Amino acid sequence: MQVDILFFASLRLLSGERKIRVSIPEGTTLQQLFASLVGRYPALADRRPQLVLAVNGTGCGDDQQLHDGDEVALLPPVSGG
Repeated sequence: MQVDILFFASLRLLSGERKIRVSIPEGTTLQQLFASLVGRYPALADRRPQLVLAVNGTGCGDDQQLHDGDEVALLPPVSGG
C-alpha cells in the first residue's frame, strides 16, 4: 500500500522534501513508518519527542495503523506568541 508523507517547516529543511509517497506493508503503524523515515533521513531521529504525527489531518498515537492512501503529516512544534 502507499501513503503520502508531508514534511512541514524545519522538517522540510532537514529532509530536503516537501512531500513523498512511500510503499509500506499492510498493518504498518506510525511508529514503524517513522522508524523507516529515520533510516532515510537520520536527522529526524532527534526530533521525534517534539513532533506531532497526523493522519489525514488528525493527530494520532504511534500505534495508529495506516491504510492505503493515507496522508501522514510530520509537524514540528509551533512557536510564536
